Amino acid sequence: MKLLYLTYGEQSGVIKYLVKALSTKGVKTTIVNTREKLTYRAKALKIPSLRPSNLFNTGLALLQYGHNWKHHFFKTTYAFKLMTEVAHKHIEKNRQEFDIILQAGVLFSASFHKVTAPYFLYLDNTYALAERAIPIKGLPNPKTATRKWKIMEKSTYEKADIIFTMSKRVQDSLINDYAIGKDKIRVVGAGPNLDTIPQRRDKSYKNPAILFVGKRFKNKGGEILLKAFRSVRELIPNARLIVVGPKEKIQGPGILWKGFVDSQSMPALYRQASLFVLPTLREAFGLSFLEAMAHQLPCIGTNIHAIPEIIDNEKTGFTVPILDKTKLAEKIILLLKDEKLMKKMGDEGYNKIKEYFNWNLVASRMLSEMERLWQTNSTYKKRVTSVN
Repeated sequence: MKLLYLTYGEQSGVIKYLVKALSTKGVKTTIVNTREKLTYRAKALKIPSLRPSNLFNTGLALLQYGHNWKHHFFKTTYAFKLMTEVAHKHIEKNRQEFDIILQAGVLFSASFHKVTAPYFLYLDNTYALAERAIPIKGLPNPKTATRKWKIMEKSTYEKADIIFTMSKRVQDSLINDYAIGKDKIRVVGAGPNLDTIPQRRDKSYKNPAILFVGKRFKNKGGEILLKAFRSVRELIPNARLIVVGPKEKIQGPGILWKGFVDSQSMPALYRQASLFVLPTLREAFGLSFLEAMAHQLPCIGTNIHAIPEIIDNEKTGFTVPILDKTKLAEKIILLLKDEKLMKKMGDEGYNKIKEYFNWNLVASRMLSEMERLWQTNSTYKKRVTSVN
């Protein structure tokens, strides 16, 4: 089977690992990045892009979103149309080169018209969900997209034959916010960004070390974690906090700031840690938790978005209220003082990765729907005949 994968970037590793899993099942994938030439910055330079389309979209984003325009650069009606045009032209030019289409997210559509191949979407979020994010001082808050943008988003959901979602939360949004029938939605989950799932090992939890991984320190709840960690240290003086990701140096008693760490060096940090904590303030899904669970770490996250679907509260870790440093400190202390509980939760999390949250199983769930539609869907065959 030949797959055309329409994307809007690397999508935090999702593209890489999903394509790899599909390839092991005989799927040949061509990736087309629809926003490759849509940017406010010249490639490899720290200067504005002088391409007329980029200058025009920058102006629109500034007018619509103000000082948060960079965060919403790809959420203008103009950007939606430009990326759709890229996808549409590629499909028209290369129609004989693929059997099915898979699209990441809905910042664009595969075509302005009917899609002449089985058409699948894979979503970690919807605009309606993003729009309902809790306003937090210092973080960009979503402003309402234009009515036309919302119409195009909904139209794309309606065009798709099947919509794959990472979470039930997104499924519910499609049903309740967009009136999409449940019969065309499949919750398939996601997987950790790892080449292989580590073998289960006899992990030690004697080291009271907490691991945090996140480039955007404030967005990922880093400041709340620092406050909670001070309370933890009062009761567990030898507790350590390993901070991975942010460029800015994070300092304080017991804090080990690592900055950027490549994927080859991460396993050593997972072995050092006994607990993974990410009290994130915004998170469409939460892939970082999956990677930690694959390394047998109990997890603590916030009770927002899809995180409660990943962390089974009191089974694979804990979910705590957003911005609640007291509850966060309580759960960290509870776990660091109980090695048996950490081991139990770590093992449960690992089991969940092996049994549900891994790319091999995600690819299998998708492929069963793709093959079914391609081989047996008479409605699709009639549609192609009428278009041709």
